Amino acid sequence: MLVIAIAVSAGYYFIFYDVGVEDGRNSADHSVNISGVNLQPAYYNSGDVTFGWDTMKKYSQIKSVRIGIEPDMVEEGREWIRQASAQGYHSVVAYRKYTKLGSDNALDLLTAAQWWQTNYDYLSEVGVFDVNLMDKWGSHGITPEAYASAYNDAIDVVRTVYSGPLVVDIPGRGQETDTAVSASPLITDEDIVYSAHIFPQAYNQAAGRYVTPGDVKNMVEQSGRPCMVGEFGDIQPDPVGEGACDVKAVVEAAKAAGFKSVYGWAWNGDSGSLNMMTPSWTLDPTADIYTETEYFWKILNVL
Repeated sequence: MLVIAIAVSAGYYFIFYDVGVEDGRNSADHSVNISGVNLQPAYYNSGDVTFGWDTMKKYSQIKSVRIGIEPDMVEEGREWIRQASAQGYHSVVAYRKYTKLGSDNALDLLTAAQWWQTNYDYLSEVGVFDVNLMDKWGSHGITPEAYASAYNDAIDVVRTVYSGPLVVDIPGRGQETDTAVSASPLITDEDIVYSAHIFPQAYNQAAGRYVTPGDVKNMVEQSGRPCMVGEFGDIQPDPVGEGACDVKAVVEAAKAAGFKSVYGWAWNGDSGSLNMMTPSWTLDPTADIYTETEYFWKILNVL
């Protein structure tokens, strides 16, 4: 695979992989530098769902998918990756244990790393993907030192099987941009990608306020790391007051600042109203035909 490293002026760099198809989808590419949507099939019909690929292919803005895999669903996750690859999409794949979201326990992160050590080769047989070490590890209150120490130990384990760009969710369920900046020089691996999650409730506890456009700009400029938005959704109508994060403004600022990937939440799999497709998997996980919801257009217009 051809690899091209491109340096840019803000003190960070991106790694691009040879694409090979005009619309940017290729099952042989890494996906850190292209945008797409989240899929969360693990909680519906034991993961046996239909995705609506034909509908997805109508929209060239969607070039990649981010998939969360529960640790006891290796076979199901392998099938999801296989399907995405067969359809010309590649993936960011996150270890996701819903009972451990926001955990500060370093053992939980190490368990995720060991899961990747056991399962990465098997999963990657059916499609190339970027590893998202663990979904939403680290609370709002974790210190930069504790966050970096836990990740250094976990990354060492993952690197025994995987050498590509490693997606790392910033702490506070993807919201603590200041903590991520402070932790960055303490993390020894040079090929990590910081991932932020942006919703109306996104809160920068270190700054004592909701996440702002300036926070994501500062994160990419000051951390020295490539950055992405791993999840964004629930875009509010204008004007957005001070009592919430302005999702659209923050995601657009992230793209302008150099974030090369943003992933809308969610194509399908949200337990509430944040699904881009109807029917939702809550109602019919094996539908033959999926159509766009009103919410779909709000996400697509920001990709």
